[in-house]
Amino acid sequence: MENTNLKKPEMKIKIHKIYLLASAALVLSGIITGMNMYGFTTLLYLTFLSNIFLAAYFFLSFFLYGKKEVLKSYLLMSVIIAISITALVYNFVIVPFADVAPVFSMNMSFAWNFQNSMTHLFSMLLILANYFIFEKKGLFKIKHVLVSTIFPLLYWLVFITIGSIINFYPYFFMDVPAIGWGMTILWLIIFISVFSFLGFLLFIIDRAMGKKQSTS
Repeated sequence: MENTNLKKPEMKIKIHKIYLLASAALVLSGIITGMNMYGFTTLLYLTFLSNIFLAAYFFLSFFLYGKKEVLKSYLLMSVIIAISITALVYNFVIVPFADVAPVFSMNMSFAWNFQNSMTHLFSMLLILANYFIFEKKGLFKIKHVLVSTIFPLLYWLVFITIGSIINFYPYFFMDVPAIGWGMTILWLIIFISVFSFLGFLLFIIDRAMGKKQSTS
């Protein structure tokens, strides 16, 4: 009689690999749809850059499956926080304060709704499901939280600089001429604080789940 207990890890690995590829394809389809609609100007926005980061992570995790776990753990926390902030900022800051349509809108086309819901909601759900269902727990450390702030800081620095040259800022909270340096810096502090808070929260959850996983 075959030992079914030996087959369970192998089956989970196969399912995880399929999930990674399918998730990468879904996220990529949302990115491509958005770029087809708006052109390369989408690359100015944190939404599409964080989704590109996410698609790259899914592909990297597939091709390096079972390897470079420490490196992937840093990328994992960074991408979870980045994509979560993207979803939270869009739904709770951009939509109410910038008079932008919500994730789903009956007044918009199927393509608009698909790319908007994929990049601002479902991408976050995909990476969270990947973490909670498949990934090994207990790898995150405090320094992972610090590393997770690099992505938003780089984005802010690059596009504040570009904005001062081309006089275009992707988001109202980065629009220095409109709101001034004081409010711009305040918004940056708020977002970095939120990134750090979510990072610490994820660290605590990961640590607790890691202890439970090791004792089970």
